[in-house]
Amino acid sequence: MARKYFRPLLEFFFPVVAGHIDWEHDVEFLDKELKQAVRLGGRGGRTVDLLAKVWLRNGERACVLVHLEVQSQVDRTLPKRMYEYRSLIHAREQLRVESLCILADPDPGWRPDRYEDKGFVSELVLKLGVVKLLDYRARWEELQRDPSPFALVVMAHLKSLETKGSPDRRLRMKTELMALMYERGYSEDEFLDLARFLDLVMPLPRPLQLQWIQEVKTFEEEKTMAVMSQWEKYTREQGIEQGIEQGAVQTAREMVLDALQERYPDTPTALRSRLSELADAGELRSLFKVILRANSVQDIERHMPAPSR
Repeated sequence: MARKYFRPLLEFFFPVVAGHIDWEHDVEFLDKELKQAVRLGGRGGRTVDLLAKVWLRNGERACVLVHLEVQSQVDRTLPKRMYEYRSLIHAREQLRVESLCILADPDPGWRPDRYEDKGFVSELVLKLGVVKLLDYRARWEELQRDPSPFALVVMAHLKSLETKGSPDRRLRMKTELMALMYERGYSEDEFLDLARFLDLVMPLPRPLQLQWIQEVKTFEEEKTMAVMSQWEKYTREQGIEQGIEQGAVQTAREMVLDALQERYPDTPTALRSRLSELADAGELRSLFKVILRANSVQDIERHMPAPSR
């Protein structure tokens, strides 16, 4: 996602750097060059998340290598590694290097903003460009107003941390973020990429995931979309809708039984048996909606199709 949305990423997290780049020129990503430089430095498999060569706005044929590293765990060696990577890249390309870090770890006290190496009379200091995602907790209202896709990325990350171990609350937060995605009117590509990211950072137990899918689908139906919805495209891409729409009855039946187990674990065996015998995808889909909204097992039984003769 960082490569595909490189410009909005810099504009959101590092606007000063973005402001010096001439975006009329293509960005050149240097993955192979970076890996080669690291190997020459004797550091084998250690790689950097993203390295790009860009043109500056001052008209000079100068380039900037932008070095991004997203850390999800505390890594005390990060400043030294950033210095080593910077040195290797500069030695190879003979260009200035911007060393930028996006820190996604949950430790508010960890802020590695520089690398220092002091001798008796000499001293080396590398100041890093660092963004700490936790700091955006105090800027929540600002994130809600910001149309950048990375504002939603940050919101999803923060809510993922806040709702760890609380799946019901995570379901609510995930649904709210999806509603916000619709309000912002993202492009189809942006929507699908953000939906994937949302699923990645805010996973749910399967029954709640199915409930989330249905809630979003209902939301779209209420908006009376005239064309195939973005959500339908996403769920079909993920193999969710196929289980129902394309006749995969077994998958649809499993969805119904999983939802039933989650909401009513003491459901009578006779009702479970009747559900297991259903072989119509349309009936199973209708029952899935009923189970999500039912107030009792009796409500479900009242909506069961009549036995075939």
